[in-house]
Amino acid sequence: MTRFRMPLAIRCALTAAAFVLAGAAQVRAAVEFEVTLDPAVAQHAVSGRLYVFLSQRPLIEPRDGVNWFAPEPLFGIDVKDFQPGTTRRVHDTADGFPDRLSKLAPGRYRAQALLGHNPDSISQSRAPGNAYSRVVDVEVSDGPVQKVALVLDQIVPPRTFPDVKWVKEVSISSQLLGRFFKREVLLQAAVTLPAGYDDHPEQRYPVIYEVTGFSGSYGTRCGRSRRDGRHGGNRFHSSAARCPVRMGGIMCMRIARRMGRAAWRWSRN
Repeated sequence: MTRFRMPLAIRCALTAAAFVLAGAAQVRAAVEFEVTLDPAVAQHAVSGRLYVFLSQRPLIEPRDGVNWFAPEPLFGIDVKDFQPGTTRRVHDTADGFPDRLSKLAPGRYRAQALLGHNPDSISQSRAPGNAYSRVVDVEVSDGPVQKVALVLDQIVPPRTFPDVKWVKEVSISSQLLGRFFKREVLLQAAVTLPAGYDDHPEQRYPVIYEVTGFSGSYGTRCGRSRRDGRHGGNRFHSSAARCPVRMGGIMCMRIARRMGRAAWRWSRN
């Protein structure tokens, strides 16, 4: 009876693969997070993105610490029909930065969970309606897996727009985006008015539309308008309001339209 001899190269490859698989099976994160959705902040199932933020900085909440220039670890999983009162685990299979949880450097961290399900906000950490946990101190070591409980029992409140005579908020329903997403999508903006606008209701003025980018929003810019004076939030708008230009005998007023994520992400709208 002829015996089959497997080629040496194949035997070596299979042996190496077995070692790799065995090692992968033994890889465990030094820490895992068990995140519970408190019924106090959700009355029905929620689908979205569940994040766990880690930080070693003491003065900020970890959910606010996604910094372009000094990024810190964060991990996330998609969740579907996350029922109030139930728990989801964020462990070594979660998407992570700078690497998987099992590669997290030992040390002391501050941990915070966030459930993002507001699609129309540029910042999930401050998006109205999103749920988040309190900050918990975590000591990560090379020892046994540590399970850390986080409870989503806080909710981001609705934004309040400043009640200012010279700055007005507007909301426009986008039919184009509504058809695409099969839901109502509002384009929110702010209008900065010049001095004398109420005294000349019959006037028609040219308009400047400004779409903010790189994490800008109309709400934050209009906060500057409130602080810096009634004519605008920066030198450009302040000077434009103080020095109106005559165009064909009509005063030229400059209106800054501040838009958030829904505008600059789908700028063709």
